[in-house]
Amino acid sequence: MKDNALRIFDELAIRDTATKQPDPIAGWKDAIDVKKIAFGIENDLDQSISVQPIGKVGGAQGNMGSATTISANSTGVVTLNLQSYWAPYISVSLTCANAPSSGKVTVNLIWI
Repeated sequence: MKDNALRIFDELAIRDTATKQPDPIAGWKDAIDVKKIAFGIENDLDQSISVQPIGKVGGAQGNMGSATTISANSTGVVTLNLQSYWAPYISVSLTCANAPSSGKVTVNLIWI
């Protein structure tokens, strides 16, 4: 990974409809000096996936912007302009409307 990238989910096999949250420590980017963030999603699942940018301030966590759906067996990019949304820590949550039976998903966070 480059110095401006963080792997949030690494080949995560999802087999249910529960929302997947990032690791409490390693899955969050300190966004203090960041202006723009992009999430690169490699969805090899056999179902579409909803990607929701999230932010954390202290112990509180919430959605930032709208969720984006990435189709089954495809890739996509979700961008977040931190001039419109800001929190000191940024990540993403994943949800499938229908439980996948095969495949994995990888999410990389890239910032400038």
